[in-house]
Amino acid sequence: MALWESYRRAVFRLREPLDTGGTFVILTADNPRGVITDAGANRRAERALFEELRLLCRPSRLQGCSPDWKHCENSFAAAITGRQALALAKRYRQNAIYRVEEGLLYLAPCLVKDHPEECLGPFVGRVVPSTIQPAFGV
Repeated sequence: MALWESYRRAVFRLREPLDTGGTFVILTADNPRGVITDAGANRRAERALFEELRLLCRPSRLQGCSPDWKHCENSFAAAITGRQALALAKRYRQNAIYRVEEGLLYLAPCLVKDHPEECLGPFVGRVVPSTIQPAFGV
């Protein structure tokens, strides 16, 4: 499956209640440019992103996962502007970010330029129960 299609199919496992006010972005520091990276490097990047986000807002932890749970990335929901989110995503070499506005989930390109931003439907339809809780390193 193409990388962009995997982004389009993502589901989200909330690790804690969202403290975002309803409009927020979802971003990760894991696996820069979509390349699987070792756990230690991902954890260090996650911690650095978390610290940057804490200067701007109160980020909430969540995971973005493939629908079959074979791949999950630790991520953050953050009530920051789109411009701030894109700057952070570029700094952490991410292909795309998600944005939630008025309950709708959008996939927005960052480093990937050959896809337009697209609405993926209601965010609530992409939230899955958090009954299985893998370790979150931040």
